[in-house]
Amino acid sequence: MIRKECAKPFAARGRLIGGKRPLICVPLMAGTADALCQEADKCLALQPDILEWRVDFFTAADDLAAVAAALAALRRVVGDTPLIFTCRDAVEGGARPLSVSHRFRLMMMALTSGQCDLLDAELAMGEKMIAALSSVAAATGVGLILSFHDFAATADEAAIFAKLKRARDLGAAVAKVAVTPKKAEDLLTLFAATCRARRELDIPLITMAMGRDGRISRIAGGLFGSDITFAAGRGASAPGQIAARKLREAMKLLYPAPRKEPLPKPSAKG
Repeated sequence: MIRKECAKPFAARGRLIGGKRPLICVPLMAGTADALCQEADKCLALQPDILEWRVDFFTAADDLAAVAAALAALRRVVGDTPLIFTCRDAVEGGARPLSVSHRFRLMMMALTSGQCDLLDAELAMGEKMIAALSSVAAATGVGLILSFHDFAATADEAAIFAKLKRARDLGAAVAKVAVTPKKAEDLLTLFAATCRARRELDIPLITMAMGRDGRISRIAGGLFGSDITFAAGRGASAPGQIAARKLREAMKLLYPAPRKEPLPKPSAKG
């Protein structure tokens, strides 16, 4: 097949991000700890490759202890399914405004908790905070996703590639860019930037075009180098997400059947 695998895939609980096929991630957006665990249990029936907890939808997101307790409870429910911890900035699509300093504290808690496998932080957080997150992520084995979301437009190919490269250069395990198409050519621009990033960068990528007009990117983006696509479970966390079952059926036409892939062998240094 034409999909090119990533040079340095990231392994999370038996799933390989950057392998032969893109993975399907389903977001969790419940407002309370009990509802979160119930939502996770229902979404597991959809057989997602990855789950993402969108902490910005959590009613007690401003309470560090409450978030930590909910995260621990969620881990018990999801078991060996990889979990992304995301507290999205309101400017980039988050459900509620939270200060960057508080979100940073939540992220540090998540990184050191042993309860999540990947953590998403926006490039807009700045180099100082990202450097601190990257250092702790490397020490704890959590995959750092550095992301950028544009809900207004689609930049040109060079600008999209530059965002992905900057994420890699700042220590991301996975680089993510989401854009909003205004014309058909915007989809081609996103795909071209993703192809270039797959050729020139060595880490897994997540790219997508949001909204109804961008839905093709959620199905076929993996052919161009995107390694995770987000699908709606109990609800959609971003415009244009396709119901998980429908997305999985559509993707069967393009990618090998899901299976656990062999994980990279540990280096000689252990």
